[in-house]
Amino acid sequence: MPQLPWRRIGLTVVLVYFLFSAWGGLHAGFRNDDMMNLHYYWSAGPAKALQGNLLFFSTFYRPMGAAFYLPIYHFAGLNPFPYRAVIFLLLGVNVVLMWRFAALLTGDYLVAFIAAFAVSNHGYLADLHIVTAVVYDILCFFFYFSAFVVYLGIRSRGRLLTWKQSAGVLLLYIGALNSKEMAVTFPVFVLAYELLYHAPEDWSRLSRWLLSEGRLAILSGLLTLAYVIGKLTGTDSLNQMELYRSIYTVQRFMEQQTLYLNALFYAGAFFTPAKTIALWLALVYLAWRRPSPQLRFCQIFVVLSPLPIVFLTGRIWSCLYIPLAGWAILLGSLTVSAARWIAILPGLRRWHQPVVTGLLVATAIGVVGREAVIWTKYFRPILLDAERPVLTAIRSFQTLGLKVPANSTMMILDDPMPRYDLVLIARLVTGEPTLRVWTKKTEGRPSPHSTGLDHYDYVLRMELNGVAVVQDRSDAAPAANQK
Repeated sequence: MPQLPWRRIGLTVVLVYFLFSAWGGLHAGFRNDDMMNLHYYWSAGPAKALQGNLLFFSTFYRPMGAAFYLPIYHFAGLNPFPYRAVIFLLLGVNVVLMWRFAALLTGDYLVAFIAAFAVSNHGYLADLHIVTAVVYDILCFFFYFSAFVVYLGIRSRGRLLTWKQSAGVLLLYIGALNSKEMAVTFPVFVLAYELLYHAPEDWSRLSRWLLSEGRLAILSGLLTLAYVIGKLTGTDSLNQMELYRSIYTVQRFMEQQTLYLNALFYAGAFFTPAKTIALWLALVYLAWRRPSPQLRFCQIFVVLSPLPIVFLTGRIWSCLYIPLAGWAILLGSLTVSAARWIAILPGLRRWHQPVVTGLLVATAIGVVGREAVIWTKYFRPILLDAERPVLTAIRSFQTLGLKVPANSTMMILDDPMPRYDLVLIARLVTGEPTLRVWTKKTEGRPSPHSTGLDHYDYVLRMELNGVAVVQDRSDAAPAANQK
């Protein structure tokens, strides 16, 4: 019976590790953000969602999210399991993409094994396994590295992309842009790859080189320019949202980069701006002291990949999914290089090099895996607890089994939710887009029935235990008077 190549065995080991580390996420639920995301796409409708994906530069919010939420909602409603199953599948595919990307970039499947292992489970990115609302990061990673894998699969063989192949890569890149803004760095790294791996032999012919080797970087850069202009200047642009207002200062840049390092390395508060700069200088030395395009690429990648979020406030967790990929390949490359260097030391020459390399690699993934397990175990219950109020409210509405006619009105008393979530949940559970809902969170909006609760079609009381009681219109007013 033929044996599987060792590199596929390594990938299988990583996938098994991912399976066990992410399995608990299959039973997670929804958060407030899921209700907001789903309601946004549901209210817009499939036609506008499709238009948003085609007009990727429009201000329609992350339209690829609609391709995730709407089909599942259509067939499964607010049952969280199908959403979680798709997330689980995407995360598994992303592990394979990471493995393939690292192998194509470095030409070393041992590096790819370490990189895929590090990306498959990270404690400070535990929300990837638990929180459905971070599907944007997961989809962005999927399309981003799918485009890169297709691209590197051709370029690593020394071939230029045909126009048809270029179009395929650009479509994948648009998918990444439609998923999340983190994707805008793609042209930068395509150009970096070409300059490091296929630099022009004659710099006086740079223009010709740009039209051949640099063609995809230029085309993807033009798409990025259209995307950025559209997103920042159109109606309802991201600039108008408080969460997306950037502060372009060196201080903010260094503070955020330091925050990322402390999270990615489980370092607590070890890294400071000074130590961050010192680490970057060490990476520059390691990457540029001798020809090492993979280390140079990763060194550029880890510094520049957070640029879309680095001037915003406090973006960590799943936002670091793409930057983590660069650090994972860097970890794999340095570990394998160190192992092979140690293996040829005089005192260790009696050992076979694969034995020494295997021991050091096993130590590296053991340390990485241990930290991931510890911190995932710490964060997972916290993340799951945050989902319980939403799940309780959904089940309470489902238990009522309301059949709501079009243009009905509803008042919900004793709203325990932190925002306007009950309004969204009521409309999504009933599946009636014309239902008008008021709670104490919507008091700022004028009610057409402000004269009394007896004028509403439905009056509900949502108590802390999650039990919603339907009040008849005949006794709604006395109930209100008792309050």
